[in-house]
Amino acid sequence: TPVDWNAIVAVTQKPGEGAQEYGARKSEAFQAHSGIPDADQQNPAFIQLYKDGLGPRHQAVLRTGLVPYVSFTELGNWAMSLDNQAPATVAALSTPRPLVCYRCRQTGHYKSNCPLSFRRPGDPDPGQHRGRSPPRHAHRRRPSHPSKQGTPKQGTNGDPQPQIPTNPAALARSLPPPTGISSVAGSCLSSYSYSPGVRTE
Repeated sequence: TPVDWNAIVAVTQKPGEGAQEYGARKSEAFQAHSGIPDADQQNPAFIQLYKDGLGPRHQAVLRTGLVPYVSFTELGNWAMSLDNQAPATVAALSTPRPLVCYRCRQTGHYKSNCPLSFRRPGDPDPGQHRGRSPPRHAHRRRPSHPSKQGTPKQGTNGDPQPQIPTNPAALARSLPPPTGISSVAGSCLSSYSYSPGVRTE
């Protein structure tokens, strides 16, 4: 028989069908269409195709990564045991847990986005911000320095600290001239000269 992987993939678990019946149909299709001589259920390709064809309940639990299996036998036993479990148990296994904040113990956000983290004295109750971003003023930073109005800061000797100019031109005038650099530059200029068209070796 010719190889037809689509025929194998098309065999999926039907609603209400048990994992054992589905496994038997999938195994027949795999042996008939895989082109692998003596294909059995322990073949890694068959195991993957079997997993991919399982129903939504089984797929949801498989996505958690908590299903231990090494062989098809173990995987099949797990799938059959899941068939026998109550639907509520399956839903509990496959439903992701809600986000819980470790700061305020409310659901819907992590600690890094907790409204309590952004709360300042006088702010309204953080519960008002649930489900929304924190108030806009929460992101403003407070000035880290005291107000410059009032008495000037005192230096170590009791004198006010000198004011540093913020204008670049005034700053350049207030700095002392560099020492040694101007004399080196002058001596270099006096020793060498450039004349266009004249080659020196």
